[in-house]
Amino acid sequence: MDATATLITVWRNYLAGFARAGDRLAWTYEFYLADAETNTAPPLVATIGCFSYQLQAANLVRLHFQNADTSGYSPLHASRVEQRRSELSRLFAHVKRAVGLYAEVTGTSWLYNLASYRRLFPEPYVASGTVVQRLRSMPQWGQFVDHTGRIKAAPAQRFRAAVAAVSSITRLPDAFPLQPLAARAPIQCFYDHHGV
Repeated sequence: MDATATLITVWRNYLAGFARAGDRLAWTYEFYLADAETNTAPPLVATIGCFSYQLQAANLVRLHFQNADTSGYSPLHASRVEQRRSELSRLFAHVKRAVGLYAEVTGTSWLYNLASYRRLFPEPYVASGTVVQRLRSMPQWGQFVDHTGRIKAAPAQRFRAAVAAVSSITRLPDAFPLQPLAARAPIQCFYDHHGV
């Protein structure tokens, strides 16, 4: 079974249980906990501000981003760029102590479509981005939520219209306005870019 068919099966199973559930929030959480990826993902090594990382292998650092900015502005607002760069510099100083010089950095997110996010990373990393189709987690779904946790009406409306026009369930990933991009580059690019 290919990855798209597997994701479709997972979503069908989730939706079938959701329709029968008395407590849909509890059902969703139990379904999440039962997911093999949830239970086997490596733990986060460090979190600094909006960024964290985990080691997928001894020489593969996976970057993560979450809104931990308490300024009231979007974490990617122009006024927050220096704060994000500072966080990345401190994070990569930690990575350098923990991992050393011979590793690669990877990440997957719809955010790599945004200039306000790309400007935080070295050019070789940003340029490596390739589309991956995922129907799970924030690499895909976060584009519909603003920095305050509210649904973004316009992208959500475009998504609903695109889903309605999909001719086959296997084409569902194409309905997302911003496709998640997987990026990867040697760790030295990050050390150089962030002055570590």
